[in-house]
This record gives sequence, C-alpha cells and structure tokens, in this order.
Amino acid sequence: MKLFKRQALALAALMQTGAFTACSEDEPGTVAADDATQEAALQAVTRQYLTATVHPTYAQLADSTSQLFDALHAMKLKLQNDPMSLTDNDVEQACQIFIQARANYETSEVFLFGAATDFGIDPHIDTWPLDLQGLAVALNNSTQIQEMDAYEAGHGGDPDYYTGDTYAGNKLGPELLGFHGIEFIIFRNGAPRTAASLRGTDRYEGTSLEGRYSVTGLNELIFATAVAGDLRNKCWQMEVAWNETRKTAMPWWHSSRLSDRR
Repeated sequence: MKLFKRQALALAALMQTGAFTACSEDEPGTVAADDATQEAALQAVTRQYLTATVHPTYAQLADSTSQLFDALHAMKLKLQNDPMSLTDNDVEQACQIFIQARANYETSEVFLFGAATDFGIDPHIDTWPLDLQGLAVALNNSTQIQEMDAYEAGHGGDPDYYTGDTYAGNKLGPELLGFHGIEFIIFRNGAPRTAASLRGTDRYEGTSLEGRYSVTGLNELIFATAVAGDLRNKCWQMEVAWNETRKTAMPWWHSSRLSDRR
C-alpha cells in the first residue's frame, strides 16, 4: 500500500514539475528541451505505474471476483439440485475467496480515479451500510428471485449463459449490491455460515428484523450469486478500461457484454 502511494505521489510531483518548467522564463530553446525531458520522464513513470501497479492490481481483482462468482454459483446449484451435497467446506472456501477479493479491492482504492469514478463503479459495488430491510424484501420477492436465477434460453445452470447478474446490476440499488450484500449472506458474526443454515430458513436472529422477516437459504444464495456476477462484471469493466489487452483473455460472452459499456 505504501509503495502504491509513493508511486502516485511521484507521478503527481513529476506532473507539477513539468507544469512549473513549462512556465519558466528561460530561453525558448531551453524551455522546449526541458519540456521534452520532463515529458519523457513523466511517460516513463506513468508506464511503470500502469504496468507494475494498476494493471496487476485490477487483474487480481477481476480474477478473484470471477472466482467468487464461480464458487457461489456452484453452491447455488448444489443447494438447488442436491441440498445435502453443500458442505461447510464449500462455504468456507467461498468466504476465503471473498476475503481475497475484498483485499484486492481495498488495494485498488489507492487509485479510484478513472473507470471506478467515471462509470460510478465504486458506489455501485461498495456502498455502506447494507439496506438490510430492503434485502429482506427483495429475498421474499418471488419475481425478483426468479429473474436473479435466470439463464439464456436452453442453457439452464450454465454459468457462461447466466443472466441473473445483469438483472441484479440493473434493478437492485447500490445499498444491496456489491461486497456488502454478498458478505451478509455467506458470513454471520464474523464467521462463515454453516451449510446447514443455508439449507434452512434465515430469520435474521440478532438483527432489528428478527421476527419480522424470514427467507430460505436458497433464495439467499440465488441473490448472492447474482450480485457476485454483477460485482465481477464491474471489476472486469474497470480492468479493461485500464488495460484493453486483457479483454482478449475474457470469455466471448463477457467480452461482448462489456464492449457496449466502455
């Protein structure tokens, strides 16, 4: 983190130095030479900053959020098709991936300018606090749950043709989306949920909603999968906005979705 901050400060310092040199009262030829030197130095620092810091940070973030979606999607299918096949280890692995993805995002917050700000991605995936009552209402809305569990026709269960992520990103508000919505589903009281709790009914014990709402673990995982898909999409969008060469490494279906968002 300190290295990233030092590089950002160095970049800012060079930019200020370049601006100062351009305004100096030296001979015109000297000013032009100084400008060219400062421009070359600035470009070198910028290239290093991008290749050594920005690109790998967003690549790690995109990859970890993709892994999170895959883990939650697999858990959802287990709970739908064979509930007893869902294990505590499945949940714990998803939680570990979440922690890594969250750490990667915290690292990326050193440089929230660019795509994260231009496309409003930061508030979309990191708004706090979570709207717990709004979440309870959404999880009891059968129409929304159906839409968050949808696939393109003929491709049920195939993550490459999953469309619930698009619905979540377009229809749910920022108070439900992103890291914090997922976190509430797979963690409780700072620890991973148990598979047994996800096979049952959540009554929001210990919260202000206790006794007012209840929701099945399956609906919770359908929601978490959809939100994780949207989170992955937004992190891919940030990455390709900074490094378009990574677009070639993305699945065709995801690359085509992002082509209209850049």
